[in-house]
Amino acid sequence: MRTKRLRCLITAIAILVMVGGGVPSAIAWSGTTYYEAEIIGKVMSPANSDQPAVVYGDLKVKNSKWKWQTLSTGKFYKVSPKSTRTRQALNNQVGKGVRILGSYNSSFLQRGGLLTATYVEAKEIKEGPPQLTSFGVFRNPGQAVGIEIKHPVDFVARLAVLRDTMIGMNGELSVPFLSMSPEQVQKFVADADKDPKKKGIKTALNNEWRANWKTQNFVERDLDAYNAALATARSVSFATGWAGTGLDALLDSVPGKRKDIEKAMLGNVKGGPAPDQEGAAVMLARISSLDIDGFKLYWVEGPLFDTSQGLAQGIVSANERDGQTWRAQGMNPKRAEALDGKVCWVSGSRVIVRDPETGAIVDKYFAVDKTMTYQETVSAFNLIEQLAKQGGI
Repeated sequence: MRTKRLRCLITAIAILVMVGGGVPSAIAWSGTTYYEAEIIGKVMSPANSDQPAVVYGDLKVKNSKWKWQTLSTGKFYKVSPKSTRTRQALNNQVGKGVRILGSYNSSFLQRGGLLTATYVEAKEIKEGPPQLTSFGVFRNPGQAVGIEIKHPVDFVARLAVLRDTMIGMNGELSVPFLSMSPEQVQKFVADADKDPKKKGIKTALNNEWRANWKTQNFVERDLDAYNAALATARSVSFATGWAGTGLDALLDSVPGKRKDIEKAMLGNVKGGPAPDQEGAAVMLARISSLDIDGFKLYWVEGPLFDTSQGLAQGIVSANERDGQTWRAQGMNPKRAEALDGKVCWVSGSRVIVRDPETGAIVDKYFAVDKTMTYQETVSAFNLIEQLAKQGGI
């Protein structure tokens, strides 16, 4: 009987080794432990008594043949110093390159795994991770579904695609989508297969969702980032941090939440001088008109955003910011008339016209590409939250 139990135990261990992947030094239900591991990378946040440091870089482990093998590259790892001296050495390298030795456990309870550091030394590295700004919905603090905002125009563009898909690309402001509550969105999703027209919209929405809205796995930089993501879970928000390999990222902050965006759109936006600057931008702008002999000129005035970080962080104080006033050009006349007096998201590009001979500025205007009203934006948010909950329709 004892022999039979021993054989069963040996078989179970063999199966666990095969499932674990690689050649670990030990395997436990809490993850795979490698007793000799090395991380070379950049320290993103310090360690303290309450939380480990976060290090971005490449992880190597020693296998059972005592050879180093690369386990992963370009990812974020939790690092817990084993001694006060090791912690000081690690914290002295925040924002700098480092080489760390210790033992590594890949437990799913520690997103990014946990390396217990026994040795730390400074090391030059070529570069750290790129900054990341995203917009979407946190399912939990460690995972969100959303889009990367490389430029503020990406934010308006993706919202506009969802709006146009739901209203059949006709642009009419009276369609029910523009005043759909979360409950009505949920009912639309549930009934999508019963109506041929809705079924076509369902297909288009799923295509957009799968093509552009991706699942992002986050390691939180500190407890504040974790709590911010937890507080806004299941509601749309911006998130900032750094991008790792694939869809892994480090979460730094959740600056602009849904309530901040809606508050800004209902607030009193301010205009101001338009600087002599060109390039793509997004404005949270009030649209106004001036009638000159029966010909209407339109203006957009409000805060302008031309970087993704500026949009994510600036939306919180948008109503207190000095704005800009630009002559708007390129809007559909019917759309422009409907938007007159309203605060909208306006994406496009600032254009400076110069005299070809003297180089002097003779004109400047904002070439409008897309617009999103408050109600369109709220309805799009309701739809995004429903799609994120279900993973599509």
